[in-house]
Amino acid sequence: MHIETFLVNRAVEGPSLQTAYFYTEPEKLEQIFKGKAPGFFYSRVANPTVAALEEKIARLEGGIMATATSSGMAALTLTFMAFAQPGAEFLVCAGLFGGTLNLLRSLAKTCGLTYKLLPSPDPGLIEKHLTPRTRLVFVESIGNPTLKVPDFAGLASLLKAHRIPLVVDNTVAPLLVKPLSLGANIVIHSLSKYISGQGTVIGGCIVDGGNFEWDERFQNLYPLVREAGPLAFSAYVKKELATDIGMCLSPFAAWQVLIGSETLALRMERMVENARELARYLKSFAAIKVNYPGFEDSPEWQNCHKYLGGKGGNLIVLSFKDKETAFNFIKKLNIARLATNIGDVRTLVCHLDSTIYQKIPPDEKKILNITDSQVRVSVGIENIEDLKEDFVKSIK
Repeated sequence: MHIETFLVNRAVEGPSLQTAYFYTEPEKLEQIFKGKAPGFFYSRVANPTVAALEEKIARLEGGIMATATSSGMAALTLTFMAFAQPGAEFLVCAGLFGGTLNLLRSLAKTCGLTYKLLPSPDPGLIEKHLTPRTRLVFVESIGNPTLKVPDFAGLASLLKAHRIPLVVDNTVAPLLVKPLSLGANIVIHSLSKYISGQGTVIGGCIVDGGNFEWDERFQNLYPLVREAGPLAFSAYVKKELATDIGMCLSPFAAWQVLIGSETLALRMERMVENARELARYLKSFAAIKVNYPGFEDSPEWQNCHKYLGGKGGNLIVLSFKDKETAFNFIKKLNIARLATNIGDVRTLVCHLDSTIYQKIPPDEKKILNITDSQVRVSVGIENIEDLKEDFVKSIK
């Protein structure tokens, strides 16, 4: 048996297969280039390790096809560019990651599109802002950091009637909710966070539900409908954008994510359990306000219970008296670490206003309800009693 065959077929953990591949028959390579035969020839276009990850993420979300990208922001960029055309308008709902808003402002300047930031993913509010120019509605499964939970079924029903795609960033809630099964059309992940779980790799992924009929309004996608049918979006993102722009995920990064993903279910269970317990414990302190969607008295509880089974994720937002108090709290922590990542096995805290949302204009901060007294907590898998002790020491 050749060593290559042994590594691929017998290794407990599949190898990271790199860069370029050779063929002995030019006719075979010609057919691959024409798209008439399967195969790999250059990793910017396609790679077996990356393809294995794409297949896994597609199955995770119940999608038809997935496209792995060099980062979560790359996944967002490619998705938005697929819908970018002069006069197009995007409706995006509060709770958005700061980088997403920065990206939208840049695209608005260069691509002739506009976007409206709405304070809530409420279907009734979104319906009031739909226009003939609306090309997509974008929400997060659990808003980061407002922790708003959308009414997925209500949104899907509304947008299906208006023939507008629903795009969901599900980075914060893998396994907790599957938006495609609830009527969403496209799902996005930052693989750097929960799915890999270690804070050691950068990557992103776009999952296509294959459940939207693209028409003439979508200028970039409609020309591909005859060839790709409902997968016109994936065809455009893979062939027209990711390949030519070069926003592909490296094989080694894909391999790292594949390894990390093996413990996703265990990590999510522990992180959510820890977050609920820590949030409940912190509610007893009058000096701070605790925002967590997994509480029955939370305004997000109805949707959290209906769509996430009452599992509010692992993010908590703490509001202190002022910025100075928030900073002092962070400085006193020993176990929790000051970092801007989320979904790590370690508990991480971040002062939002001075970091991720520093460049966000004041009017958008107001819509997002971002203040300088807030600290976001991404709860990890540590011993919960150790976390409680660390937090209470820092509050006093």
